[in-house]
Amino acid sequence: MDISKFGVLASCLTVGLLLQGCDKPKDNKAGVTSQTSSESGTGADTGTPGKIYYTPAQIKVFDLGGFNLDMSESQVKAQLASANWEGTMSPVSGDQYIEQNAMAFSQPNKDVAFFRIVLPSQPVKLYSIIYVQNFELKHDPKELADALIKKYGPPTDESILPDSGSLTWRAKPRPKKEETPEEAAASLRRAMNGNYQITTGEDRPIELQAQITQTQVRLTVTDYQARQDGEAAVKILKENTEKRSLKENGKSEEVKF
Repeated sequence: MDISKFGVLASCLTVGLLLQGCDKPKDNKAGVTSQTSSESGTGADTGTPGKIYYTPAQIKVFDLGGFNLDMSESQVKAQLASANWEGTMSPVSGDQYIEQNAMAFSQPNKDVAFFRIVLPSQPVKLYSIIYVQNFELKHDPKELADALIKKYGPPTDESILPDSGSLTWRAKPRPKKEETPEEAAASLRRAMNGNYQITTGEDRPIELQAQITQTQVRLTVTDYQARQDGEAAVKILKENTEKRSLKENGKSEEVKF
């Protein structure tokens, strides 16, 4: 299955369904801040005043059905086996790989999928997990949201409607880089030509998002910073490989005019 179809959930529900970890809430609140940019002393946009932000370390260990972003690939595989998840890890293409699609592992009414970063001579790293819990009966989204808040703590953003809802737990946005005059002029030219460039998650270091309906909770935790760092590393590796290839071509084939 395509990983994009899945999300993440881990909560204990008062509707009679117990999701892993809710009976023992973790202290996710340690290190939580509600700091404005003026309070930070940096003058940078560190977040909207009054919002709750979490540290990246806290979000990395948020439990999603027994999994978190701090786990190694071997730990993930061991947990999948011990909990009798059915499925197969997607094969990795080459030694430089940022996974954007993945196969889902399944249990009755549950799915989980993992996105990996693969780089030479480095351990495989998770940058995103999607976990879905489906329900056979309809439930109040507010009740489901309350269960998630009990597990993870107060969300940074919250929107609950009668038939759906969303919650997000975020780390603080990274300070925005000031554009040079040349970069600003280039941005203006692109805009005038109808060519807008946006880097996915450029101001979102890491976050957990919950999407709620009456019959499903989908949790997605993503470390955007790790993905961007991985993409940058892959780009450098490919450029270096291309340079070596061109150099070897010059040695093996004499060029004369």
